[in-house]
Amino acid sequence: MIQYNGIGIDLETYREQSFRHKRMFHRGYGSNGIGLFKINQIRTFLGNIEVISESGSGSSFFVNFNNRVHTLQQDE
Repeated sequence: MIQYNGIGIDLETYREQSFRHKRMFHRGYGSNGIGLFKINQIRTFLGNIEVISESGSGSSFFVNFNNRVHTLQQDE
């Protein structure tokens, strides 16, 4: 779990947009809009991200990875 007590995200309004590149929800807080986009790349590795957030009270990000082992076999 990754948690911070910042200004949070209004998920009712921005849930679908929250992981887009250069998407910022609040101006003037020193952000550049790439943090959640980079976190979203976890899905490339078969991971899953769940966000719990409320505007004004911070956010929690739950990150899970698929732990299945894949064995590569050489052709004979």
